[in-house]
Amino acid sequence: MSNMVRALISAAKFADAETLARQTLDLQLRVLGPEHEDTQWTIHNLAVILRATGRREEAEKLFRETNGRSRENAGLDHPDTLGSMEELAVTLDELHRYPEAADLYRKTIDRPAPRARPRPSRHRQQQVQSRL
Repeated sequence: MSNMVRALISAAKFADAETLARQTLDLQLRVLGPEHEDTQWTIHNLAVILRATGRREEAEKLFRETNGRSRENAGLDHPDTLGSMEELAVTLDELHRYPEAADLYRKTIDRPAPRARPRPSRHRQQQVQSRL
């Protein structure tokens, strides 16, 4: 179901994606539990949908949750942790919370480059810093 959610997100069918993501999350929470990696990916996808539909405060909360769990389970240098940290930074940037966003961008850029996920662009970090 997660692949279908991502496909709907890519097609900008956010209402359908959100419905399916919430159904998937409900099932995963009951069967797999909140700590499971698949559950965390669904929460991440839901946060992407919320941010794309202008509900950035809700998205921030979910990105913080997935980032915290990823840090605990995989460590700070894991590609998933760095990716969720960057997603949170983008969300904070869109909420005009530039100092927080810049701090997270710095933390992701200062980490060793993961092989599975590209690093955030320095250009994006510079854009945020120019707003400070």
